[in-house]
Amino acid sequence: MMKNLLLLNFFIFIMLCVIKSQEVITGLQENTLIIKALKDNKPITHKNNLYLHLPFIEDFSYQGPFPDDSLWEDKYVFINNNYSAFPPTMGVATFDALNDSGRIYYYASSFPFIADYLTSKPIQLDSVIIGGLPVAIKISDSLYFSFFYQPQGIGDAPDIDDSLTLQFYSPADSTWRTVWSTAGSDLQTFKNLNKTYFKQILIPITDSVLYYKKGFKFRFFNYASIGNNNLPGWCGNVDQWNIDYIYLNIGRSMADTLYRDITFVSEPPSMLKYYQAMPWEQYNVSPTSSMLDSISLLISNLSDITYNYQYLYNVTDTNFSLIHSYNGGAFNLIPYYINGYQNYLPHSTPPVNFTFPIMAGATDYIITHILNPSAPADIRKQNDTLRFRQKFRNYYAYDDGTAEAGYGLSIANGKVAYKFTLNKPDTLRGINVFFNRTFDNSNAQ
Repeated sequence: MMKNLLLLNFFIFIMLCVIKSQEVITGLQENTLIIKALKDNKPITHKNNLYLHLPFIEDFSYQGPFPDDSLWEDKYVFINNNYSAFPPTMGVATFDALNDSGRIYYYASSFPFIADYLTSKPIQLDSVIIGGLPVAIKISDSLYFSFFYQPQGIGDAPDIDDSLTLQFYSPADSTWRTVWSTAGSDLQTFKNLNKTYFKQILIPITDSVLYYKKGFKFRFFNYASIGNNNLPGWCGNVDQWNIDYIYLNIGRSMADTLYRDITFVSEPPSMLKYYQAMPWEQYNVSPTSSMLDSISLLISNLSDITYNYQYLYNVTDTNFSLIHSYNGGAFNLIPYYINGYQNYLPHSTPPVNFTFPIMAGATDYIITHILNPSAPADIRKQNDTLRFRQKFRNYYAYDDGTAEAGYGLSIANGKVAYKFTLNKPDTLRGINVFFNRTFDNSNAQ
C-alpha cells in the first residue's frame, strides 16, 4: 500500500570509472514540473492588455512554473521557490539551460550559448495615469528600473564565460540595446564580494528620445554552457541565475532600495515530522507522534520602518471545511536591512497543536499561512499568503515535489539505501524511480 518517493532521482553512469567519491550530484536533463504543466494544459492565463502602465512590479510570488502572461511575452524561465538561496521574497524566475518545454536546448553545447529569455509585454512609457488621465513622463520625473539577482542559488554555478544580460527595447528605432550584464560566479564568491545573497541593481532611464515611448520593453537573457559532450552523464541542466523583485516607476533614485512590503520568504512546510506525504493508514496508527511540534517560516520586512503585523494559519479539508486555526497575535517586524529574515518571531515558532481528523482512505488538507501587516500601503499583498497541500495517499515522500538535481553513484556496482520507518507492518507493492535522462539519451539501455 505504499510506494517510494516519486522524485527519487537516480543518475546512472554508463562509464566504468573509479574515483574516490562515490556519491555525485548532477544537473537534470528535463524539468518534470514544466513537462507536466504542458501535458495538463494548465498555463497561467490572464486578460491581455495592449500596453502595460506604470508602475511595473513583479516578484514572482505565484504558482509557476510559467511567468504571468499578463506581464511577459515568453515562458522560457522557471517560476519557483526552490532554486534560490534566501531570496528577497518568495518566488523567483530561474534562468538555466532548459527551454520552455522543460528540456535541454537542442543547440546546447560546451561553448556559451543564449538560453532563456524573459521579455516584458509592451509598456506605455510615454505617460503615467494620474486621476484617470495620461500625463507625459519627463526626465525630471526620475524614472528608474531595478531588480535583484543571484548566480547559482542551490543549483549549478554559471562559469565565468557565462553571463546574465538586461536589454531595453526602443520603439523609436526598433532596436534592443544592452544596458547591463554580469559574468558568471559561484554563490559563495558572489556573497563574499557583495555581502548579500541577492544583489539589487538600479538603472536610471534618462534617454527620453529612445525610451520614453509607447511600446517600450525590456528583457533578460542568460548565456549557458553544458558539460563536455564526450561525457554525456554530465550534460545536464546547468548555470542557474535567479531574478526577483523587478520594479519600474517614476519618482525614484539610486537610494530607492527599500519597499513597503511585508512578505513570506520560505516555502510553506509540511506539518508531518518526517515526511512531505505518507499513507493515511500509517498516520492513523500514531497521529500525535507523526506531527511536528512547531513549524519554521521565514518572513521579511523590505521597508525601513518597523511594522506591526499578525500571523495566523488555517487548516481546511478539500471541501473548505475548517479543521483548525491558529492566531499568533500582533508583533513588530524589524526591517530586513537591520535584522535580516525573521523566523516568525525572533524567539518563537508557530506551534502545531492539533492532529488531522481520522478519516477513511486517502485525503488531502490545505494549510494556509497569512500575514496581516498594519502597513497602510503594503505594495504586494500577493506575497502575504502561503498555501501547502498536506497529502495522505498510498506512498511516503521526503521530497517537496520539485527535483532540483540528479543523484547517482560514480563507481560500478555501487549501492544506496533509502529508509522509511513504518508505524505498522505493511506491504510494498511498487517503487517509482525517475531515471535521469542524459544528453542524446545515451543511457537509453
